[in-house]
Amino acid sequence: MVKLAFIGKTAQGRDIPFLIVNKDKKFDVQAVKNSAKATLLIQACIHPGEPDGKDAGLLLIRDILTKPELLSLLDNVTILFLPMMNPDGHENNSIYNRVFQNGPREKGCRTSAQDLNLNRDFSKADSPEIKSWLKMYHHWNPDFFIDCHVTDGADYQYIITYNFGIFGNMTPGVTRWAKDTYLSFIEKQMKKFSKPISYYVEFNKTSDPESGIISGVWGPMYGDEYVSVTNRPAFLIETHMYKDFRTRVINTYELLKQSIVLLNKESANLKKILRENDEFISSAEFRKQPFSLTFELANDSVMIDFLGYDYRVVKSEISGGDWTIFDNRKPLTLKIPFFNKPVPKSQCIIPEAYIVPVEWIDVIARTRLHGIKMKCLKEDLSITAQMDELSNIVYEDKPFESRIRVQSFDAQEFSDKRKFPKGSVIIETAQPTAPLIAHLFEAKGPVSFLAWGFFNSCFQVKERPENYILEIIARDMIKKNPGLLPELNELKKQNPEFAKDPSAILDWFFNRSEFAAKSLNVYPIGKIYNRQELLDILQFCEE
Repeated sequence: MVKLAFIGKTAQGRDIPFLIVNKDKKFDVQAVKNSAKATLLIQACIHPGEPDGKDAGLLLIRDILTKPELLSLLDNVTILFLPMMNPDGHENNSIYNRVFQNGPREKGCRTSAQDLNLNRDFSKADSPEIKSWLKMYHHWNPDFFIDCHVTDGADYQYIITYNFGIFGNMTPGVTRWAKDTYLSFIEKQMKKFSKPISYYVEFNKTSDPESGIISGVWGPMYGDEYVSVTNRPAFLIETHMYKDFRTRVINTYELLKQSIVLLNKESANLKKILRENDEFISSAEFRKQPFSLTFELANDSVMIDFLGYDYRVVKSEISGGDWTIFDNRKPLTLKIPFFNKPVPKSQCIIPEAYIVPVEWIDVIARTRLHGIKMKCLKEDLSITAQMDELSNIVYEDKPFESRIRVQSFDAQEFSDKRKFPKGSVIIETAQPTAPLIAHLFEAKGPVSFLAWGFFNSCFQVKERPENYILEIIARDMIKKNPGLLPELNELKKQNPEFAKDPSAILDWFFNRSEFAAKSLNVYPIGKIYNRQELLDILQFCEE
């Protein structure tokens, strides 16, 4: 009833193990999809220093397969288990990893062999590990996902805290099931088993428990957020690192077990809800609604009882900052605000299709990894598409996860008829991955390919005349258009730094001249909003 497979290899060549557990001994993906069983994907050790899920998952699968009273847990559920998502980090173990974590003695390293945090890689897919994960995930398309971690942040009584994508990533129908059916059940069962569980503890003000805790929608660079953007419930377990290892493992075990208990009862209902909501996402009605790319917290909150410990705050004589000390372990119930109302910050209207020119080979290859269906132009084609021109582009001042990200910019959408070469990709958004497509290709998406720096070459001047030539060009332009001088003088007045920079002033002229590269600062992804225009283009496409 269990098969060991491998989803791929790490950067150092280690296999990434994958267990398939099915009572009917069906291990083929299509056979599992065609069955009435719900598919549960459990992941552990993407951060190998946080190993609770690995032990808990292996213990649970062993017990299900060897204890007759537990075998019925597989009646309506197929389990997919990744016990060690980051094998290179797992083998890079030390007693000095995970400072102050209460066991085990030796723990793996947080990052991969390439020093990447794999749980920041899901949208950009730089690592071989996440490339393999994406192929597996979109091949199986599981119905529910649980990601196992360990956290610190503060000291409190909870053994388990969690994150759950119920604040805007999923459709209302899936969100209702996740919140009203799954979460309410799990909260009751875990309270019976040991202690209540809490939403992930991140204080509204650092080191101040009474400032309240915040929720959020963080975007699909994280594994659980990525899954919820694909409209599947994704539950992130965060056991508390100050609790002993055994306590953490048995509580993770119980939460996994109770999740399977519920999925056994809810398999048919959940699969029906997911199917109906996938159809809704693929519909024209979905694309008419504003789609939220980012969220911010409203000031509104609800008051909750927080099971903490007595604490004191002192001024550190070393750092000069506030030092929160939990030293007497005296239980203390605090009445604090829970800021649990994220509201949309930036939105877009999802077009009928995005067009990716054929030369962006790496972007197209990674788009395929995301399970996104696309078609290719069979010949060169002139297409009138909506494009984005960027200005005031600012980059982050240091690398993040090996990339220099685009921090901010202004964008102006314009219509342009341009030739898209043979092999360019047409990505229709009438498919269940439409929210993910928008996150990857909308210019202002915070974890889009653009934001990760895949298109940085488009925003750099490649050929610029020397200043002595630009002086001639500027004078010629003023002669033909005297109105440029008042415009320039106003800009100098508003921007003193610009006014003191001769090269910047000459660049201002050059970028408005007929010699400037027409593609400079133009995001090369086209958008088609009209359905009939898209249908006309698709006549020139193949799968």
